[in-house]
Amino acid sequence: MSSSTKRFYSLLLSLAMLLGAVFIYSSYIVPAFKGIETLRGEIAGYSAQVKQLSTINQNIANLSSEYQNSSAMQSTISAILPTQENVPVIINQVQGLAASSNVNIDSISFQYLPINYKPQGSIVQGVGTIAMSVQGSGSYSSVSGFLNNLGNNVRLFDLSSLSLAVGSQPAGSKSAVQILHFNMVINTYYQTAASSTSQSGS
Repeated sequence: MSSSTKRFYSLLLSLAMLLGAVFIYSSYIVPAFKGIETLRGEIAGYSAQVKQLSTINQNIANLSSEYQNSSAMQSTISAILPTQENVPVIINQVQGLAASSNVNIDSISFQYLPINYKPQGSIVQGVGTIAMSVQGSGSYSSVSGFLNNLGNNVRLFDLSSLSLAVGSQPAGSKSAVQILHFNMVINTYYQTAASSTSQSGS
């Protein structure tokens, strides 16, 4: 075989290999690169969606936390300022505080004062006041402890007036403890959204 023929076959083989490489590149490599670019775009889209969902979840969590805080605040307000008069509860609380202070309660009477209405949009629409007249007796330390317990009660108890009288010792008593008789007026409050007329009870 002559050298020119060998050169011809060599060029022909090189051309075939080049065409084969071009075919492989165009048929496999180019689509693969396009697929990679498409996947990169999809991954970027998914990442954006994940970030957006994360933001939404955080916003939901924040709203839930705010709602829980709001609910907790409303519960606290309702404990301090109930939505009803709940006179039996008031009596139980006063008697319980008196018993824990070693104070004897002789009588409790009630008077409903005019309702103080709040501006529209306020959390509390109106505030009603119940004036309690409480009569009882106890030692100085017991009465002092009773007043302190009233001030620390969850439901608001405001001392409006207080009068004290020293009781006489029973004949033949050797006790040095002086008994005080008291007559106090305590105001407590409740929420209301409807008007009502003043009323009194005992």
